[in-house]
Amino acid sequence: MKKILMMLVLISSTTFAQQRELNVLTDRTDFHLRTVALDFEKETGIKVNLTLINKGIIEKAQSGSFDIMISKDSSEIIAAKSVRMLQPISQDVLGGIPVDFKDSDSKWFLMSHRIRAFHVSKTTKDIPATYEDLAKPQYKGRICIRPLTDNYNLELFGTLLSDMGEAKFTTWFKGFKDNLARNPIGNDRAQVEGVYRGVCDVAIANTYYRGIMLEDPEQKKWAEATTLYIPNQTKDSVGAIVLYAGVGVLSVNQNNEKFLSYLVRDDIQKEISKHNYEYPIFPKNTSQASQQYGAEQGLNYLSIKIHPNIQNDLFEFRKKAYLIIKVN
Repeated sequence: MKKILMMLVLISSTTFAQQRELNVLTDRTDFHLRTVALDFEKETGIKVNLTLINKGIIEKAQSGSFDIMISKDSSEIIAAKSVRMLQPISQDVLGGIPVDFKDSDSKWFLMSHRIRAFHVSKTTKDIPATYEDLAKPQYKGRICIRPLTDNYNLELFGTLLSDMGEAKFTTWFKGFKDNLARNPIGNDRAQVEGVYRGVCDVAIANTYYRGIMLEDPEQKKWAEATTLYIPNQTKDSVGAIVLYAGVGVLSVNQNNEKFLSYLVRDDIQKEISKHNYEYPIFPKNTSQASQQYGAEQGLNYLSIKIHPNIQNDLFEFRKKAYLIIKVN
């Protein structure tokens, strides 16, 4: 009898522990989510187990026991929905989120976003106004970018492919590639460093890296050697290409709603924007640092023109862009 009671106590304790845990899968970095997870745990007592991966988030989600997936690319979340991986999210979580930032079937929402921007040498006079301009002959040998098939670039190229069509995009890409100052290497910050060191005049990098660099003693001089320019803001342009971080639910777990409700709270959104220098769901929660993006070109953060691909499924376009890149 004593053994049975001990087993029951053990099972009960294990079950209780599992009820106080949440397994989150993400292809974002530790920098983006660790603080959020720890603060949530302190407030609620629910432990967040973060599994960090570089790529293949859908395949990993299908092979493991995870409650929530957070991807740096909304295309991955939309693709997860298309293969019926995602569970419905409560309207208590989604109710206040803008329509463009959530799924019409309540399967996902967008948590934050950043712009694929130009970081241009302060000595450069002929600043490219659009992404299409990057293929113009005047920029030959003047552009730095991270490896072309990295996720950030596939999202950029996939959007351009969806806008241009395959023939025009292929022509544009060849011209763009001819304008690179060096073989694509390193991360986004390495491209801004390239401008600082005179390797190139234009670095393609996400907006939030500027905030990170300005806080780093070594990298601050890289950022200060450049002007952050938001592309596609002219009257006839379609708007800057934005990368969205998306959230989806993979399981039925009583802690899911608590965590998601926490993520969309105004105070937490403000802290996320302040910590990672991204744009939050609601403009009112944008950090002071993020509000400055585009200010040097006379833009107000509230009026930046954004590409309307917010809910476009770029998964197939990204795959096609990848093949075009490999061939050319």
